Amino acid sequence: MPIVEGANTFYERNCSVGRTVYILSDSWAFLILRESYFGAKRFDTFQSALGLPRQTLTQRLRKLTAQGLLLRVKCSGSSLRFEYGLTEMGIDLYPVMLSLMSFGDKWLKGSNPPPLGLIHNNCGCACHPIVACNHCKTEVNVRTVTYRDGPGAGRTPIGETLKETRPSDRNILDRGRPSSVARALKVIGDRWSFMLIREGFFGVRRFDILQNKLGIAPNACHAGLGR
Repeated sequence: MPIVEGANTFYERNCSVGRTVYILSDSWAFLILRESYFGAKRFDTFQSALGLPRQTLTQRLRKLTAQGLLLRVKCSGSSLRFEYGLTEMGIDLYPVMLSLMSFGDKWLKGSNPPPLGLIHNNCGCACHPIVACNHCKTEVNVRTVTYRDGPGAGRTPIGETLKETRPSDRNILDRGRPSSVARALKVIGDRWSFMLIREGFFGVRRFDILQNKLGIAPNACHAGLGR
């Protein structure tokens, strides 16, 4: 059970997953970053690849810039045109993108082959990235790790619930290039879905405990579990 102060204040576990999902709380943010990893820098390149309305793309680029994931700079030779480059913070999210791609390739491709292959520049071979232990270099998954509190453990008041920013028609995420990342985001592309999955990793199974741990409305909890 969360600690409750007053009628509407819940304290949620401190969690780096939660902090990351908070700043990437909609599918379009992931897909804009995906295009950045493919080398997109200019507004019209993003728009052409994703088919986003100008206002929506402007808002997302502004948000990603304010959060420190992209850097907006003037194009060389022009005082009116701008480019968006990845910051070190944005580059550090690349493993998240690889995990989404791997998940989509394995579970959501249907009868289609994976739409993208990765070539490791160092050795020139096709590669399938894994999450590995930094000490023994063997693969890490939910069955091979246990959890313990770190120095930042504790609980923090849950702020105002974020509005859902998943597109009402999830099929529009398939615009542009075929992408296992987009397929994965159609399943888990909002904050509550990520947070419910996170609690599953901690061993939470019951609906009422999930709801209380997250301070989530029953309809949002049902929707997240039903996807």
